Amino acid sequence: MNLYSKYQENSVPTVVHILLCIFALAFWLLFASIALPFLFIFHLFKWAVAAWILYNRIGKLLASEDVPFMHESEHNKNYSVCLFMVKGKPDVEKLRKLFYDRVVTNDGHPSYKRLTKRIHQKYGRYVWTNEVDFDVCRHIHGHEGTPPANDVELERLFGEIISKPMPRDISPWQVVVIPLQIDGKYAFFTRAHHIIGDGISMVNLFSKVMDDKPVLLKPSEKLIKKYQSSALKRVIHAIFTGPLCLLTIALSAANNPFPRTSDVEGQQKVAWTEAVSLPKIKEVKTKIGATINDVVTGCLAGAVRRYIKSTTGQCSEDVQIAVSINTRPPSVLMKENIPLGNNSTGVFFTLPVTGETVLERIQQSKKRMDAIKNSSDFLVFGFIFSHVLANLPDFLARFSVNSLNRHCCLIMSNVPGPLNKMVIGGDEVESIMVWPPLVGGTGMATAIFSYADTVRLNIKADTSVFPNPKLLADYFQLEIDELFEIYAKKDD
Repeated sequence: MNLYSKYQENSVPTVVHILLCIFALAFWLLFASIALPFLFIFHLFKWAVAAWILYNRIGKLLASEDVPFMHESEHNKNYSVCLFMVKGKPDVEKLRKLFYDRVVTNDGHPSYKRLTKRIHQKYGRYVWTNEVDFDVCRHIHGHEGTPPANDVELERLFGEIISKPMPRDISPWQVVVIPLQIDGKYAFFTRAHHIIGDGISMVNLFSKVMDDKPVLLKPSEKLIKKYQSSALKRVIHAIFTGPLCLLTIALSAANNPFPRTSDVEGQQKVAWTEAVSLPKIKEVKTKIGATINDVVTGCLAGAVRRYIKSTTGQCSEDVQIAVSINTRPPSVLMKENIPLGNNSTGVFFTLPVTGETVLERIQQSKKRMDAIKNSSDFLVFGFIFSHVLANLPDFLARFSVNSLNRHCCLIMSNVPGPLNKMVIGGDEVESIMVWPPLVGGTGMATAIFSYADTVRLNIKADTSVFPNPKLLADYFQLEIDELFEIYAKKDD
């Protein structure tokens, strides 16, 4: 039973809700009174180890908000991956020089030093240490196999690359330049472990590699004022309702239409849709009174609905997914330089797959997204992820992170990309696709990424859970086509 979805509905009387919050607070205080003595002893050991590492200058401790991303399996590392399609001829040496000069040796922010540091575990603590004899050639190299001739072959090659492990003795990032059997085009693939940075910081990083800094989406003055005026209220609300939020999650198990049928993890596969017109989506969202995010989330719900009906014949229950959320204040997003690092969290969202029409699914998505925006759950989850899981014994933290797939069937990320076309080394970047990691053993992750007046849905899946991610991409395209047919102006 999914008690958390009932909690999100907030359908009980106010008095009952207050009593439940008090009960949940009492429960967690009782739990803390039992657990804290053991955790205190554990933390004494951790502090002693940290002091030893710092005193002996062994390296720099991994930040607490980055630690949970190290709780991963051997065959499912938490890498964020990107694919850049570029007009021009592949030149590995040129790309090496651009990356090295513009970001690897960039002194714009101390966080960029992690691009030359490797991560390893020392006395139970994760530590950044200098990569021995750093060589950019170990990070950026060309693909030596047969060049792909179409998207199908490129998807297959991409899946093979991301399923291969990276060397452990280098900083966890890589660029592979891929020649194509298409005149005047090449691709380059990137992957970086999530401890390097989250989606927002990686967009900022790649923008520095480009010839001219691209135009990035900035928060409005209205949004900044709204954030500042509601910050204290959100914190107080999180303190009061947080215990009940966590208790309902601890007692819940969500419906998962993509269950893992075995403990064996398969190869990772990727897929992506055609570029969708962002101006058309804006036209539609204005007509129906929604946001861009509401529209694409509603279309994702329709795609998942089509898939479930194609496999089971019916779709009678909404499904729960995890949605990543940026936690940087709007004032930070206004800055020219955003440091590498993780300032994001996630919330659970009930995807309205039972909606009969595309409009109904978008309206339900808007209603539920608005409820999330007005709640403080993301503060609760952010605190647990960055400050609690990072400070638990490793086996407990891994168990907690890997329980994510009990509560959601997929992860959805929505990162705004550059508003204009980018140029790298004189070559125009035609399109960009991005994929988040399969955090916590989740079988599928989706990313909605915008670039130069287009948007795409990108899908990454563990083949032991979801063998054909291209099918979901095709269903999403059908949802978009249906939406435009009804609500958008016809092209001349």
